Amino acid sequence: MDRIKKVQEAVGAILRNSLKEAERENGYKHLYGVSQACAILAMKRDENVELAMIAGLLHDIYTYKMQDSQEHAHKGSLLAKDILYSIGSFSNEEISTICQAKVRYPI
Repeated sequence: MDRIKKVQEAVGAILRNSLKEAERENGYKHLYGVSQACAILAMKRDENVELAMIAGLLHDIYTYKMQDSQEHAHKGSLLAKDILYSIGSFSNEEISTICQAKVRYPI
């Protein structure tokens, strides 16, 4: 299974466990939309499209999981790091790149 699918599964599990149906649908639309926007930006900037898509998928994951948006960029980067390590398919450098993008460029 490719890495984006693994992240999508992790995001889906969080949304299913944390939100009611209408909120969950909005969460999917938002996170997947941001992921696509990140991919387009990465292509235009000649950056890693896969890592950009993953950063987009995870950018608001803390807010959706905890129903709290205070300090969500920082807290979300910590949660994203845990998710990426648990998947076991990412190098430390890739995890750092994804998590720094969440803090440096909060969406």
